[in-house]
Amino acid sequence: MPYWKGALHVHTHLSDGILSPAETVRTYRELGFHFLAVTDHDYMVGNNDRYFAAIPPGDEDFLVFKGIEIEWAEIRYHHVSKIWGERELLVVFNHPEQYGLTVEEVKERIEVISRTLTVDAIEVTHKGCYSRTYDTDAIPLPKVATDDSHHPEDCGLAWVEVEAPFEKDAIIRAIKAGDFRIEFQRNP
Repeated sequence: MPYWKGALHVHTHLSDGILSPAETVRTYRELGFHFLAVTDHDYMVGNNDRYFAAIPPGDEDFLVFKGIEIEWAEIRYHHVSKIWGERELLVVFNHPEQYGLTVEEVKERIEVISRTLTVDAIEVTHKGCYSRTYDTDAIPLPKVATDDSHHPEDCGLAWVEVEAPFEKDAIIRAIKAGDFRIEFQRNP
């Protein structure tokens, strides 16, 4: 089974990114990606129906997941991405490096979020830079790499390569199961 290259944390001009959703899809497609999740900030997109309608549907060669990056106010506004397949939902604990969290603080925050929403994975990159701190068995979640792109130069810095059928729910299930590898272009 082939590996599919994907971006799980991407912003567009619908929140604080530069590129339109269509330009974002085109950019990642040209970079050799097979899928991406548009995850604009919840507090910036306004009406969710209009936001989700503005995300291109993708096609048989490139999957586009609808997602949103929410601020978890209960724990000092920590960011968590919700990414929808057809029936599956993937929840990712975003960029702990940005907040300078210890592993224990990460585990505490995940515990708080998990009272409401099951966290499926954690980012071990920040703006495409790998952080070994969070790539530990002490955090018992699959570790994903993302570039958290906001600008064209951010696109394609870190990604997952998923071994699964080329279908949204299958890709989400594979990520939840840890059936993927991570790649990134730079280290801090």
